[in-house]
Amino acid sequence: VMGVSNTNYNSKLFINVEFPAVRDFFARVNKLDPVDGQGIMPLVCDQPVSVEEDFLRLSVYKTIAEIKEHNQDAVFVTAGTIKEVETEFGWWYKGCKKCHRGLRELEQRCFCPNCIRDYGFYEPRYSIHIRVIDHTDAASFILFDGKAAKFLGVFANDLRQSCVTKGVEKNSCPEEINKLRDIKFIFKVQLKMRNLNSYEPYVIHVLRMTNENSLVSAFLDKYNSDPVTPFG
Repeated sequence: VMGVSNTNYNSKLFINVEFPAVRDFFARVNKLDPVDGQGIMPLVCDQPVSVEEDFLRLSVYKTIAEIKEHNQDAVFVTAGTIKEVETEFGWWYKGCKKCHRGLRELEQRCFCPNCIRDYGFYEPRYSIHIRVIDHTDAASFILFDGKAAKFLGVFANDLRQSCVTKGVEKNSCPEEINKLRDIKFIFKVQLKMRNLNSYEPYVIHVLRMTNENSLVSAFLDKYNSDPVTPFG
């Protein structure tokens, strides 16, 4: 049985069901003269891509130094070791329960710019800045909620509650997050040019990551990445 869902919401998917509104819409549109000579085309859904296929065959490889030299938005795969969690940026943010975007704090309420509505509550979500190093250079990656929860084995909301219960200082980094340090991963990252400053005019978001031994070894063998000698 297949479905569409996430950790907070479930969706009901109807296939080939006759809805009067949809039938009327198609009837109206098919009477028009399409500019490009085509009618309404069916939506084609791509099959899910396996981690192995994504990292070893479909994505473009770059070293960290090459990623930093790139000056346009792009997606790459790379390999590196997490050497540090940059705790000065915090490790979580107040997210919207509906769209997961960051909320703006107003007086006794939170506002979601994406949903354009106020909320009296928020959902803690991971936003972890990690310093990743390879044999060419080092860079800061941002690890968001789903990827972080998978490897830490705990959701941000639960970890935040645990910190509050233990009396951990608000801006302190929990020990659970420090477990990411000194682990080699292969990453699929999205480079976004943001002109933040002349030193780092970009942000690098982690889209996918794995430390599965056989896959990491195959990746390093294919791209001749040096698994021993680090930058600096």
